[in-house]
Amino acid sequence: PTPDGKALIMAASIGTYTDSINITVDMENSISGWVARNNLPLCVQDLENSPELAELSNQLDDNSFISVPMEPTSSISSQDELSSSDDQTTSRVLAVLNVNQKRGGGSFSDGDLKVLNIIANQAAVALANVRLIEAIESANMASLNSMARVLEAKDQYTHGHSERVRNYAVMAAQRMGLSKEDQETIWLGAMLHDVGKIGVSDAILNKTDKLTDEEWDQIKLHPVIGYDVLKPVAYLNSEHLALIRSHHERLDGSGYPDGLAEEEQDTRVRILAVADTYDAMSGDRAYRKGLPPEVIIEELEYCGKSKKLDPVVAELFIKLIQSGEIYHYAENPPVIE
Repeated sequence: PTPDGKALIMAASIGTYTDSINITVDMENSISGWVARNNLPLCVQDLENSPELAELSNQLDDNSFISVPMEPTSSISSQDELSSSDDQTTSRVLAVLNVNQKRGGGSFSDGDLKVLNIIANQAAVALANVRLIEAIESANMASLNSMARVLEAKDQYTHGHSERVRNYAVMAAQRMGLSKEDQETIWLGAMLHDVGKIGVSDAILNKTDKLTDEEWDQIKLHPVIGYDVLKPVAYLNSEHLALIRSHHERLDGSGYPDGLAEEEQDTRVRILAVADTYDAMSGDRAYRKGLPPEVIIEELEYCGKSKKLDPVVAELFIKLIQSGEIYHYAENPPVIE
């Protein structure tokens, strides 16, 4: 049903014209609408014998058909109940399943109706479960995004940093041909990559002077803190956690916290490392203003050549800076398809 409950949307079809997908069917003036409104399945053996139904029919190619609501507890009815049924709500009906043009010809029977009703009920349960899972995932995402924003509330200079790094990293993953699954992993891992800074003193995060060795050691703990804080979250898997823990690793082994070698860092980690480095250089910090593009390009070139950062990813970011494309993604997240 449409959000306002006044029509049904054709979501899928077999044996009809493909351009019928996404068309709407009026709830008050269609057989499918009657089935949805009354939450009752319908088996018609001959439409010509049911003038009241014929008036509602506008796209059927056969006089015999079955129309079943996708709702787990719907009951069985026949066309004779059409005139005696009360108008009911469609709040529990997830969809309507229509079948016509019976294979081999002939009319549909009550036995066919019972079989299709069972199939529709099972499909409704599966669809309801999918929607429930999507709602839970949406709630989880909202909670995790809130965690990232709580962190940024501590540091005015990193406001929007997580979103920008996410946008840059996913965009780079798309340009490099990574799969949809990898893009989704990067999306969430990048959004949460700095959560561990919640365990670092505000005085250190916002210090305008050069950090002492002890203070720098505290900063370097944030990937491990983030990893430990988020590890119990069932919604996150080992690939998300690897991005959170390893986004400051470097190909030459000089990174932290684990000093991973080049072969121990997959492409997703390498992309996030460059995206994070770029945003750190381009944005203002407590101790300096954002760097100009030409300086950032020089630094990315150096890091690529010295194998601190992945040279392929670094070169991609350089081209995006030079073309100006990267600035679009500072505020516009890419679409994962």
